[in-house]
Amino acid sequence: MKEEDSKNQCYFTPEVINELQEEFLALEEKYHRLLIKYTNLKFNNQIAREYACNGFARRVGILRRCIQNIYSLCPPDRPKSFKPTRDECLDIGINLQSFVFNVFGCLDNLAWIWVNEKQIKDNNGNLLTGQNVGLMLKDKNKIIIKSFSQNFQTYLKSLQQKKKLQKESWYGNLKKFRHALAHRIPLYVPPFYITLEEQKMSDILDIRKMEALKQKDFDKFHELEKEQEDLGFFLPHMSHSLRENSPIVVFHSQLFSDWNTVVEISERFFEELKVKL
Repeated sequence: MKEEDSKNQCYFTPEVINELQEEFLALEEKYHRLLIKYTNLKFNNQIAREYACNGFARRVGILRRCIQNIYSLCPPDRPKSFKPTRDECLDIGINLQSFVFNVFGCLDNLAWIWVNEKQIKDNNGNLLTGQNVGLMLKDKNKIIIKSFSQNFQTYLKSLQQKKKLQKESWYGNLKKFRHALAHRIPLYVPPFYITLEEQKMSDILDIRKMEALKQKDFDKFHELEKEQEDLGFFLPHMSHSLRENSPIVVFHSQLFSDWNTVVEISERFFEELKVKL
């Protein structure tokens, strides 16, 4: 296949594009289902209700909107030759960063709902606070985790376990991106990739552009600039630090992997909470 033909293709196969489109169409139904469940549940504790309605439900709405924004800026059927502008890459990055933070926020909100509704206390009889309130930290969250049913404990453990052929668990990957984003390097969407041959051509065009400027041939300069802009291709990747060998993730697929996991956790947690009310 010629390089030009390859660039005119989409990153995803037609089958994957259809799958992503189905996930996108299901987004609204899943969002409203969670919204109705958590905002209509009768809580005994008003702080728990606050975390459910103004914490968790609001964050789920943010996740939904981040996905919509990213798919609007960069639909999965976008050809590789159609490179987003740098501002578009920044906007995609902003939404990805918000998404990652609020996935974590959703999990923490569920933990705060549970602690307040069930009055989960430490060994000194004090209500759990700070980093002791969470669902995923084996040591710091052990009191709250042990207060769940065995089935839910097993489920939470499965989210932290590496699966065959995977370097990290779902939570392990998410944690790496969140911690890098919060403390070291923000998530980054490369505006384009370029082959070695194209890089050589770009260097040649730089020289020719300078020659055109020296001759005050501005029409030629803009013609060469346009030719240079047509080099390279876009891939829907996100990462943080190349120096840290951070994973390169295909963000369209990852968004729905994380979204569906949040939905699954939330629905399982809801059943746990409803039984215990």
